[in-house]
Parts: sequence; C-alpha cells; structure tokens
Amino acid sequence: MVQTQSLAVVPRSSALPEFLKLLLLIAIPAPLLAYFSWASSYSVGVMLSCIGLLVYGATAMRGRRSPLPAALPGLLCGLAVIALHLLISSFLGPVDWGRGLGSLVMLAIFVAGALVLKQALLCLAPQDLLKGARYGLYGLAFISLLGILDWLQPDKATWPKSLFPFSEPSHLALFLAPILIFNCITAQPRARLLILAAALTATAILQNVTLATICLMTAVLCLSPRYLLLLAVTVVPAVLLLDLEYYLVRLDFSGESDNLTNLVFFQGWQLILEALERSHGFGLGFQQLGVFGTDSDAAELIRFIMGEYLNLLDGGFNLAKFIGEFGVFGMMLLAAFLYQLGVAIKLLRRTATRGQAIPLSHVFAASCMMGYTVELFLRGVGYFSPSGLLLLSAALIWLDRKPNSASTVARPPCPTGISQQAR
Repeated sequence: MVQTQSLAVVPRSSALPEFLKLLLLIAIPAPLLAYFSWASSYSVGVMLSCIGLLVYGATAMRGRRSPLPAALPGLLCGLAVIALHLLISSFLGPVDWGRGLGSLVMLAIFVAGALVLKQALLCLAPQDLLKGARYGLYGLAFISLLGILDWLQPDKATWPKSLFPFSEPSHLALFLAPILIFNCITAQPRARLLILAAALTATAILQNVTLATICLMTAVLCLSPRYLLLLAVTVVPAVLLLDLEYYLVRLDFSGESDNLTNLVFFQGWQLILEALERSHGFGLGFQQLGVFGTDSDAAELIRFIMGEYLNLLDGGFNLAKFIGEFGVFGMMLLAAFLYQLGVAIKLLRRTATRGQAIPLSHVFAASCMMGYTVELFLRGVGYFSPSGLLLLSAALIWLDRKPNSASTVARPPCPTGISQQAR
C-alpha cells in the first residue's frame, strides 16, 4: 500500500489549483521588477515572493503548525556559520560588510519562504499538484507564444528577445526547467513526445542555448530508448534544416570566440580560479564575488566589447558564485548535492520508464533538483532566484523523505508513472 502524505490537505480553489497560485507567486515578481528596471537584480522580487509566502502561510494555511519556530535554531546556526566564514574571509582579502550582512538578512527571509513553500507543497492534494503543474506549463507556453508573435511586449526596444515578463528566453527557461521535467515525468509516453516536440519547436524559433539544454536533458531523462530514438528521427532532420550558426558560435570552447554568451561562461570559470587563488581556497565570503573587480581576461574582453563589466556579481552561472565565495566548503557541498542528484535521477527514471509508485512530492523535489543544474552549471542569476526558491524547498522535502517507503512498493506499472492513490 502506497503511503500517503500525513499532512492535512489544503482545500483546493474551484477557480485555480493551489499549486498554480504558488507558482505565480514565485515566478512573477522578480522578472517583472527586472523587466521594468525597478530592481537591478532578481533579489528584490524574490524577497517579495518570500514575504508573500509568509503571508500565505499565515492565512491560507491557518490552523496548521508553522514550520518556522522548529527551524529557527538551525537557521540561526546556519547564518552564524556563514557570518563566521565571512569574518575569516575578511582576514584574507577585502570584504564588503554592508553587502554581506544585508544579504544574510535576505537569506533568512529566503529560507523562511522556502520552509513555508515546503509545507504548502506537502499539504497539496496530488491532483492539485498535477493540475497546477500542467496549468503552469500551459502558462509558460502561452508566454513564449506571445513573445514569438511579438504581442504584448511592453519594451521590445530594451529587450528585443523578451517573453514578457521575462526579459529574455533564458530567464523563462530557468523557471521552466523543473515544471517541464515534472510534467514530462508524470505524463503518458505519447504526451511526453508532444510536450517535448512543442518545447523543441519553441526552442528552434527562439534560438536559446539554455532552452535547448533543458529540452535535451528532459528528453534523455524521461524517454525510454525507443521513444528517444523516435524523437531523434523526427526532430534531427528538421534541426539540420535550420541555421545552426547561433548554437555553434556559443558552443565554441576554444577560448577564441568573442561571442558574449561564450565570454561570460569563460569568465565564470576564470572567476572561480581567481577567487580560489586570492583566498587560498577558503573562498571570498558570502556575496563577495566580483565586488572588488577582477583581473580575468574574459572580463576585460567583455568590457572592451560592451563598454562595461558584465555578470561579475552573479558569475554567469551559480557554480562560479558558490565555489568562488565558499571555496573548498562549497566544493564539499557541491559533491553532496551531486550525490543526491544521482539518487534523484534514478528516482525520476524509475517513475518515467518503470511506472513505480513514488510520492508526487518526491518526484517534484527531484525535478527541481534536476532543473536547477542548468542554473548551476550553465546560466545563473544569483542565489536569490525563483528557481533557487523552488530548489531550497525541494531540498527540504528531499532530505525529509523516507527512501524505502512508497518508492519500493511492487505493483503493476502505471501508464503515467504515478500510483493510483497519487492521482
């Protein structure tokens, strides 16, 4: 018998699935503020999302025990460790204390929002989670369609490839990743092919490496060899008819390309090496990457081409920021994440190809972990992002799961990869 979640289920709205409301609350504020230049980064918008989640926890989840008091000692301990690391880093190099301490306050709000989101996700009815994720995918597809048709784009001059409220396709792609993976994993095989075909079509039109990476990753993750071959036979001939110069330029890793996307990627790796050298492997400290400039060759070339330095503070991808700021400790946490990611990939593959009965909350958590790898290794916008908020709540769910409960139940495969009780 599949174990159901013990938490009480939040009553679903007749208008919108509760999960869709949560997705809208997480996804919209940050890109909207950045689009109209009301905020210089996603941080302010994500803080608004977190405050919205705290309000949600106090109202929509009224009567349920708040997760915050129990988590307070661990949260304070974690903040103290990060502050201590920042203090030691100040003896190894310059530190912007205002930025560091201010970001610690934001981190506390961020974690509090993730804790409420975790509880909200665990309280959702499985049908609500499935329906909300499906509507979320439809919504992101509609946003992409409006961008492709150049409709309802308020500032096309500033953002020529905007998908309002996202200023560029890669920003939409970062939030799309876990939603696309979850929908494909929980769909029937034919539906997966349709979803992936639609995503690949949009990618071909929009021409975006981040979107293309997410589509490829999702296909390999959720399709059996037979369906993967079918998709390849169908899509590859069409792809070969397209102008591939856009992708070839961005995939030039010779170090001689002057493409901005390519340069930002190389700059990220140079920032890692520079930070490790400057701090003797200890790390620059929380939110200190790029604050005091860089001697990176790629950064200088970017300044020569664009007239200014770009992506120094976020590193271009989050791995650069994480290892650059936390050094060897960041590497250790990365190794732990990659180990758990391997477990998550196995869980997703079992769900998609073998139809094993696995709790939906675990499937969604694994989807968020897998989706975040794009932000970690390819294109990131810093710690405080909508997908980062999803990742943290997913990690909390993942660490609390019981691996040997419902996931190992032997039963006839379900076509959707979900147990009958989880539908």
